[in-house]
Amino acid sequence: MSEPVPQATIYFDSEVTFVCSKVSSTDPDEGPAEPVTEFRGEASVGELGHAIYQALTTVGPRVSPERFEEVIVDAFQRLEVESWEQLEKRYWMINIWLEPDGQIKFQTMRKWYRGGYLAMDSDYDFQCAFEESELGEAAVSAIRNLDRTTSRQR
Repeated sequence: MSEPVPQATIYFDSEVTFVCSKVSSTDPDEGPAEPVTEFRGEASVGELGHAIYQALTTVGPRVSPERFEEVIVDAFQRLEVESWEQLEKRYWMINIWLEPDGQIKFQTMRKWYRGGYLAMDSDYDFQCAFEESELGEAAVSAIRNLDRTTSRQR
């Protein structure tokens, strides 16, 4: 089995931003895990960069199905939702991962009218070095890109 690739997700709406680590990147259905950093209102570039760096450097190993359920329940409580459907209706999402060349990639995800998220080929993906300041700048750029290309208003 291959080693997990560092991954994180940003969930955000007009009031709150959550930066979540991922349990593992080997299964796309796996969800958020600790650490979950929460920002009420606007987060600064430095705060976002630090939270993303923490999330990417604390990627955990694959967990048991029982532990995974506990992690998801805890994450839903922190995100103030009870299901994936509620999470998808409330929050916008940006996926973040480490590429083999050492660059960090950000992929903005759009809400799909039938539920869930999808990435559009026309959407701009952001890349940066694995440094807190660059992570924060890329996150802010990705959020602004979603503001500009969708009806989402922050």
